[in-house]
Amino acid sequence: MRGQLTSCPTDAIIAVAELCQSSLIATAIRFGELTDAAAVKLAGRRCKAGLP
Repeated sequence: MRGQLTSCPTDAIIAVAELCQSSLIATAIRFGELTDAAAVKLAGRRCKAGLP
């Protein structure tokens, strides 16, 4: 979905939220607030929940 234009506002909001969440996770790792292992675990939970 990323990089594609959409006419559905809900899809656009979800895409922005995903991007923000990814940025927050990356920032947390960078500043040592979240380890790489914890980030991988978090990503695994998102996949199990059916989220991208």
